[in-house]
Amino acid sequence: GSAAGCLRQVPAEPGMTVLIPAGTPHALGAGILLYEIQQPSNVTFRLDDWGRVDAFGVARALHHREGLALVDPRSRPEPIPRVPLADPAADRALLVATAYFALERIAFAEDAAVRIAAVDSPQVLTPVTGAVTLDASGWVSTAAIGETVILPAGQEAKLSGHPDSVVLRGWVPDLEREVISPARAAGATDSAIRGLGVPTAGAVDGTRRVAHEPVQRSGANSC
Repeated sequence: GSAAGCLRQVPAEPGMTVLIPAGTPHALGAGILLYEIQQPSNVTFRLDDWGRVDAFGVARALHHREGLALVDPRSRPEPIPRVPLADPAADRALLVATAYFALERIAFAEDAAVRIAAVDSPQVLTPVTGAVTLDASGWVSTAAIGETVILPAGQEAKLSGHPDSVVLRGWVPDLEREVISPARAAGATDSAIRGLGVPTAGAVDGTRRVAHEPVQRSGANSC
């Protein structure tokens, strides 16, 4: 049999972001190109491999017993509305944010530069259109579509982009300082911030797990 008939189908559209909580079986449809960021984990339970075999005709192992024990039948991920940030030099928006990872979209309408603040984790910057230049205290690197530059923890930088360049920036956030405060300063409601995956009741502890998330891997996909 196949698990395909048991899964809900969500039509993919360019620019769409979906947060997939741990315990959610998921698979990609044909022809989809996406950017995936996830909680660090070596655990993957494969419920279906769609009939694929290796060069010797051998199928990979499935993990029905282990995987089904961890499935959350209530999980119904939906596309996440972007949360805009205030920056006159570029169109910046948060796409997703949890205690484990955050993803920001930075779009340039013209030749311009933005400041990438220093944070406590490394940062990854990947152009999905156009090309950019990163200047970190005199260390300069360029990246084009599909290439990734890693900015070390504690290092700020200047990111310069050309017209129509779009960059995805990922890191492990301090939720209060790097997500909630700038989002509120830009006019975002608590409801919009919660939609990113952030708990907003009272002070946020950056080590807290997102409500309803069991101890497994979670990730986000942006088309």
